[in-house]
Order: sequence, then C-alpha cells, then structure tokens
Amino acid sequence: MQQRDQSVKDSQGTAVAAGLDGTAKMDALNALGHFYLRHMQTDKAIILFRALHKLQPQNPRITLSLAYAHYLAGDPQEAATLSSPLLQQDTPLQRAASILYSRALIKLGRNKEARQILRQPLTSEEI
Repeated sequence: MQQRDQSVKDSQGTAVAAGLDGTAKMDALNALGHFYLRHMQTDKAIILFRALHKLQPQNPRITLSLAYAHYLAGDPQEAATLSSPLLQQDTPLQRAASILYSRALIKLGRNKEARQILRQPLTSEEI
C-alpha cells in the first residue's frame, strides 16, 4: 500500500518537517514561519502560515501568526481581517490579537477604533 506524502513544502518545493508526528510537525513549521518573519522573509512566512491555516483553520496561534506576517508585509487590511475574530475568543492570545488588530487599524488610519480596542480591560488570565 502506497503512503501519501503529507509533508508541507517550502517556497522552493522542498519538503520540511517530514517524519515528525502531527503536533511536532505543526510546531516545527510554525517555528520555521517565525524564523522567516525574524529575517523579514514575509513572502515565505505567508506561504507557510497559509498552508498551516488551511490544515488547522481553527488554531488561533496559526491565525495570529498569519495576520502578523501580513502586517509585516505591509498589508494591514488583511492583518486586521485575520486578527479581528480572535478578539472574541477567550484564549491566551486574545491580548496579542487586540494589539496586532489595533496596530493594523492605526496603519489604516482608524486611530479612534484602535484606541478603543486598546482601552479594553485585561481579563483575569492576562494579569
């Protein structure tokens, strides 16, 4: 029986994180995406985070990473669109999402909305 190759490929088509279990593979690919971001290779990061987002669309960490990649790539509209739904989720990433969302709004010239988001109180988990 033939096994299907389920590795994710980078922008050059090279398989990355092959041979790891599902969670470890996702963590490794997420780390690779952040490596790309740290080195301002936003195009590679966006491709990788999009692929991860297709595999796990409900994962807030991946969604936030994709939003951040778009922000760094100069696309604050997409960053705002992706980070906005995370504001309603009760996750440890909610505050990071609100900061990213606010920064995207500022880039879009929506300063008043950004200030309102940032003035929202912290939850007990964030203190």
